[in-house]
Amino acid sequence: MKLLQWTLFIDMLGYKNINGAIDSKEKALELINFMKENAEIFQSQDSQKRKELYLQEEFDLYEFYEPKYCFVSDSLIISFEPKEVNRKERFKDEFLRHSANVAIIIMMRLVVFIFKCY
Repeated sequence: MKLLQWTLFIDMLGYKNINGAIDSKEKALELINFMKENAEIFQSQDSQKRKELYLQEEFDLYEFYEPKYCFVSDSLIISFEPKEVNRKERFKDEFLRHSANVAIIIMMRLVVFIFKCY
């Protein structure tokens, strides 16, 4: 069985104007570095240390999901792709709770990104 898939498309409002205002190599590098830092936020959220912490929790995100992130121009795409899980017992009862857990995890991770962009 699989849990619900979560996919978000986030337009970074105002950044289209910043992209369009690049008129020098320095400004281009500044924007590239900013976007690399944004990508690092999401990469660090899936570090080995974080994965080990989830093993100690009641809900192990990485047992059920494969998180994926992608920046396209001034937009962010987040997808938590569900994994096939061979659990029949109680899985039906846990289905909505685990799916909702992931929605909360996504929102918590977005807070860091939003704060950085702000």
